[in-house]
Amino acid sequence: MSFLAEALQYAERGFSIIPVGRDKRPLIKWSTFQTRIASREEINQWFVSFPEANIAIVTGAVSGIVVIDIEAGGDTTWLTPTVMSRTQGGGVHAYYTHPNRKIITVARIRPLTDIRGDGGYALLPPSKGEKGSYSWIISPEDADFAELPAEVLDQVLDDEKPPADWEKLAQGSTLGSRNQDATA
Repeated sequence: MSFLAEALQYAERGFSIIPVGRDKRPLIKWSTFQTRIASREEINQWFVSFPEANIAIVTGAVSGIVVIDIEAGGDTTWLTPTVMSRTQGGGVHAYYTHPNRKIITVARIRPLTDIRGDGGYALLPPSKGEKGSYSWIISPEDADFAELPAEVLDQVLDDEKPPADWEKLAQGSTLGSRNQDATA
């Protein structure tokens, strides 16, 4: 199957995909695809314009996916069973359902382990790089996407909470006393 056909199939699954180069960098301005899925026409245009393009999934709420990215040599024994791919460098991408709360992208939540959340992306099979190809270990056709492990969820939730002092101030200030309360 061609990369164009694969990209269209991923989009039909509800994934926001973008074209990336062999260097893993997006070949388009992709910020708009963090909130919407590309049309068939856009995807066709990309893979005609960039015939050597790889396919990346935009992670986060738009695709309903969070990816745990473990480089070769990293510990995978703690992962809960889910859809997984082998990366070009021999690592693993583990795909989990997005929990419908903002998930930040975090480097090194564990040794050799990153999280791709809202505003991130990860390459999908059959993308190719300098070291090899991406391939499914457990494909989306063979398994469901599991929930993000709780230990990871605690590290990557972005609840956008104000600092504790500001929470107290916001709850305890009365009209006209904000400045006095803030300096007390």
